[in-house]
Amino acid sequence: MKEKKVKEIPKDTKKTKVVKKTIPKKKKVGVNKKEFKELSEIMKKIPEDKQSEAKMLEKELIFIINQLSIVKKYIVDHGTVEQFEQGKQSFLRESPYYKSYLGYMKTYDTIYKNLIALTKNIVPSEGDSFDDFVANRDD
Repeated sequence: MKEKKVKEIPKDTKKTKVVKKTIPKKKKVGVNKKEFKELSEIMKKIPEDKQSEAKMLEKELIFIINQLSIVKKYIVDHGTVEQFEQGKQSFLRESPYYKSYLGYMKTYDTIYKNLIALTKNIVPSEGDSFDDFVANRDD
C-alpha cells in the first residue's frame, strides 16, 4: 500500500499571531446572579424523582437566558425596526433580532412554567365534596 504524503504546515509565528488577532473574542454572557439564585431555589424544590427532567429544563433555560441577553443587547443598540434594502427595494421592517427575541421569550416562558410545574406535588384526588353531592342526589 502506498502511504499518503502529508504536507507539513510551516510554523511561521508571525502569520499565526496575525490570524489570532483577527478572530474576534466571544463575549461571555451568563445568567445574572438574581436569575441564577431564583433558578437554584426552584431546583431545590423539585422532588428527587423529577430531578433528571428538571436538570434538562435547567440547561435549556440557561441557554435561552444567554441567547436572550445577546439578542436584547443588539435590540437596545439598534432598535426593533431596521431599514431593509435589496436591489431597488427599500423599506422599514421588523428586525430579525426582535423576531428572535420574541421567539426566545415564548420558549423561556414555556420552559419556566414546565420547571415550576415540577415543583408542585400532584396528589391524585379521589373526588371532592361537589362530586359527592352530585353522586348522592335523588333526582
